[in-house]
Amino acid sequence: MLQPIRLSINIGINPFQLPKEIQKAEIMRCDSIHVDVMDGHFVPNLSIGPDFIAALRSMTDLPIEVHLLIQQPDRFARDFIEAGADLLIVHLESHHDIQKTINLIRGLGCRCGLALNPLTLFEKSIKYLPQLQTILFLISNFPPKIHPFQPEKLSKIRKAKEFREKNNLNFEIQVEGGLSAQTIPSTVIAGANTLILESSFFTEELSVQTLSEILKGIDEASAGG
Repeated sequence: MLQPIRLSINIGINPFQLPKEIQKAEIMRCDSIHVDVMDGHFVPNLSIGPDFIAALRSMTDLPIEVHLLIQQPDRFARDFIEAGADLLIVHLESHHDIQKTINLIRGLGCRCGLALNPLTLFEKSIKYLPQLQTILFLISNFPPKIHPFQPEKLSKIRKAKEFREKNNLNFEIQVEGGLSAQTIPSTVIAGANTLILESSFFTEELSVQTLSEILKGIDEASAGG
């Protein structure tokens, strides 16, 4: 049985666009706001820091998910949590003691998630799953706006769903990268229950049509699952 599907909007990093992005998230009834934080090392891009999260926190009551695409995320976990992150997602591949980082995040009273790059095997995350609130699968290489959706990676989502059910766990299965009205149904059928959509997906001109397509895709996926 499929779990209820959550929508998270991946907002841009331009502070002048924040009010508009937040309004968009609320109009489209998104369940949370997702922010990618990049350090220029783990991924080529360089983006924002805790001050941006603090500004965002002051402007919305929606839960804020902070996805740390950075090396050694344990060095900055406290800063992002204190800035207002409700969920902190760190990468399995980002050169840190994963267990120590999870303990730190949970010890600070924050929800914790683990992200996996497209080439990373799901099996490498298994021992951490009982301690996590979410696992995030990237289904396209970073940045997702440039790289296409990779349907062959859906097998990892299916494995995560099977593991969750077999072990009576309740972590969320998040997916980011290449999601569209065309790719959402297969993603949901595979087991995803949180879809991280680019802000550009909800354009002013196509917002109603786009949301309709998303919901239609989810309904069709539920019927097929």
